Amino acid sequence: MFISGLSIALYYGPIFTLISIAYMPLMIIVIGLFGAVVSKKMRAKLLQTKKLGAHTEETLSALKLVISFA
Repeated sequence: MFISGLSIALYYGPIFTLISIAYMPLMIIVIGLFGAVVSKKMRAKLLQTKKLGAHTEETLSALKLVISFA
């Protein structure tokens, strides 16, 4: 399917097709870098959310303990 689409594109618009093929590696590199940055930021955010959840759970547990003594 890719080969047939490429051949039709080369037949109808060879200059535009060759320009698009020339820029494709650059686009793939940019997409890969953007994905890596997003993944790194998401991992940091998940770690921060996990720490905040643990802190909240500890606070609520302490609050229950204080209420039980009252």
